[in-house]
Amino acid sequence: MQTHNRAASAWMVTVACLAGLGCRAAPSELLQTLRNTVRDALRPGQAVWRSLSAAAQSVSAISPISLDRGYDGLLRAKLSVAERNTRRLMVENARLRQELCRRPPNDGGDRSTPELLQADFVVARVLGEETADLWRSGKLLDAGATAGLRENSLVLGSPHPLVDQGQDAGLAPDQPAYSGRIVVGRIAAVGRWSSSLQLVTSPGFTGRARIARNTADGVVFGGEAVIEGVGGPICRVLHVRAEEPVSAGDLVFTGGGDGVLPYPMFYGTVVRAELPPGRLEWVIEVAPALDRESLQTVQVLRTRLNPLRLAAQ
Repeated sequence: MQTHNRAASAWMVTVACLAGLGCRAAPSELLQTLRNTVRDALRPGQAVWRSLSAAAQSVSAISPISLDRGYDGLLRAKLSVAERNTRRLMVENARLRQELCRRPPNDGGDRSTPELLQADFVVARVLGEETADLWRSGKLLDAGATAGLRENSLVLGSPHPLVDQGQDAGLAPDQPAYSGRIVVGRIAAVGRWSSSLQLVTSPGFTGRARIARNTADGVVFGGEAVIEGVGGPICRVLHVRAEEPVSAGDLVFTGGGDGVLPYPMFYGTVVRAELPPGRLEWVIEVAPALDRESLQTVQVLRTRLNPLRLAAQ
């Protein structure tokens, strides 16, 4: 077998040498024709190679910095979503732990009855400043003023923002208003078609609150406190006892269970917590989660008696 391979190799070398000698002895016209034929046969491969080279140059021209920045933006977006989900799960975990602690032992009896109160939300649009000014001045009511359709003077005279729902939508003073899971404030005064909205940052706003802090056992809610607006971008939390640990970064939620909403609503984040010497309560400042500039709609919570509960009597 090896002798046969060597003979074949020697024969191929001999043929190649004879072909080379023949090419040297051939006329120049014949050599030019052979060169053109070989070049045309290789031309598709050359085109593919040029395309691959251009693609490689285009990829290499992409700035590594731009790729890194795009990837960083994607990571930040994923981190933001993960942080929101984590906060939601932390709050739900703390709520379930408290509910479990309060629930009496099951004696096997079925005491399930329809709930006493039902809740629903009325979506109201927040009027822009120019529209609110026209509404207050009566310029949007001139067509019906002669028929006694002028809006409630308490609403028109209120300095608070206005929403486009009123008594006709079942709104009433002191109903809470939310934006998703964020506390916006409450209804201050109600007219026939519009209402004024007292924000959590407005002077005179107060609400029940609890501070949620991270511990080794998870999120734990503190005792009930009071949150109040002071007219600026920051709210205050009052009546948090000195023995309760509080620190910047803790979260503030609505306090207590009202028997209507199954979960606490979010006020904001603690940005300052100090315990002055000799004081029995913390000095706490909170940055509300409410973004007044981007607030376009609110959901106003209404509660009413459950007709199924009434029908069961």
